[in-house]
Amino acid sequence: MKLNDADKEVIRIKIKEKLDSIPDDVIIKIDKGLLDQLIFDYKYSEKLGKVVKYIAWSGEYLQKVDLSEISFSNVLWDGRYSNGIDLANTNANINFLTAADCENNSSISLYFCNLENVDLRFSNAQVISTIIDSNLKNTNASLLFNQYIFERTLNVRNTDLENIDLSNVEIDQIILSGESSTALANCNLKNTGINIFFHTTLNNDEKNTLSELIKNEKLSGCYINGKFIQSSEEKKQNAQSLFAKYEQKKEALLKETIDSIDKQVRVLKK
Repeated sequence: MKLNDADKEVIRIKIKEKLDSIPDDVIIKIDKGLLDQLIFDYKYSEKLGKVVKYIAWSGEYLQKVDLSEISFSNVLWDGRYSNGIDLANTNANINFLTAADCENNSSISLYFCNLENVDLRFSNAQVISTIIDSNLKNTNASLLFNQYIFERTLNVRNTDLENIDLSNVEIDQIILSGESSTALANCNLKNTGINIFFHTTLNNDEKNTLSELIKNEKLSGCYINGKFIQSSEEKKQNAQSLFAKYEQKKEALLKETIDSIDKQVRVLKK
């Protein structure tokens, strides 16, 4: 049954209310045809010259719905058209090679997409070249984040990349201030293992921005000029470990000294 737009909106509201009332650990199934109509809207894109799918209905309530059989092909991953895209913690099967703006394996863009904890290991995320105001935390996405693409095309801003493995990535710089068509700006890179090298002296604004990123732990688990950046928890644990070792050595030294004194006293008494 094909629903009109008004009825779709009414059903979205009622289903959302029902989903909000059930426990978070419950995954339910909804008719695939109905779910497809509720999640997507279809519009003609003048830029692409074709009809594309927009994600019109998303939110934290969808983590309670089985999305594994829903097709996300021909989707434009642009949350600016729908107050953001939120598929976090869902079992959505996403293949970015089938995105609406990916033709002949060309690059695609993500805007205002929250995909935290969605498994993107097999999503062909390598085709993504622009990520703006998004969340890819804990997704296992394989981004083509090498130096060549960084210098030419990659644009990542205001995005959470925490726990994505970038340990094999080396970049010459991180954009800390100013405007640039290619940037890695205000991103959470915690526990990515990315290697960042500064070959030029930072100005005061850049130094302040870098200090804030480190203070806010957005660079914890990364390397800057070869130095590993520890998190506050790691620093605390290391300090506790060093203190414990100090205490052990102190007690051992004290015991050794007391034993030595006792031994000398016994000798003198003979």
